Amino acid sequence: MTHKITRLLLAGGLAILGGCEVPAIIAQAFEDTTIEPVFVPANQRTVIFVDDPAQRLPSPQLAGIIAGRIGHQLKSHAVITDFVQPNEIDRVRLEHTDFPKWSINRVAREVGARQALYVLVEGSTLTDTQHMYRPSMTLRVKIVAAGTTDNPRGRRLFPQDEKLGWRVRTAMFPQARGDRGAGADLDPIMARRLAERAGEDVAKLFHAHNPPEPGSGFEGR
Repeated sequence: MTHKITRLLLAGGLAILGGCEVPAIIAQAFEDTTIEPVFVPANQRTVIFVDDPAQRLPSPQLAGIIAGRIGHQLKSHAVITDFVQPNEIDRVRLEHTDFPKWSINRVAREVGARQALYVLVEGSTLTDTQHMYRPSMTLRVKIVAAGTTDNPRGRRLFPQDEKLGWRVRTAMFPQARGDRGAGADLDPIMARRLAERAGEDVAKLFHAHNPPEPGSGFEGR
């Protein structure tokens, strides 16, 4: 909302100044600024693998929520339209005791994907005090080619220059824990909202979108 108001004030000021170029400048001031994707992945069969080896998430189900939101957003923007079912990763994890040692590209091959969108949970928190929610999550994102059986070494597709992956940090507005009724346990609700927002922020790396509203807390680099 703030950036729209700024454009209105700018347009009003230019109109007062006058001049033959004012209409064109005003039209430009009203144009929405679109942020282009950081990377455009190939539209091919993809598995979304949200990995939380250090158990930073308060519930294992949240990894599925993050993956589901990423897939939904990418499909709705026609970036990637063919995804491996999330339970396929659970299947191979149960069938192979050495799964934690697998490379990302092997995970992709074993579930029949041509590439893996890998998301590592680096940090997650809901509160900073007993009385205040300050939900935030930090993720590292990679896209890795699956390779083939004959040439199993999958290459990194994104990012090229960040070994640990592209960092995405999601933060939501602080909220008093008692805002919605004394004694209400909002932890599961806030955790789900944070996971959904984090999934949306990861997807924004790969599709054009409007700038975040000031104070929204999104940060990706």
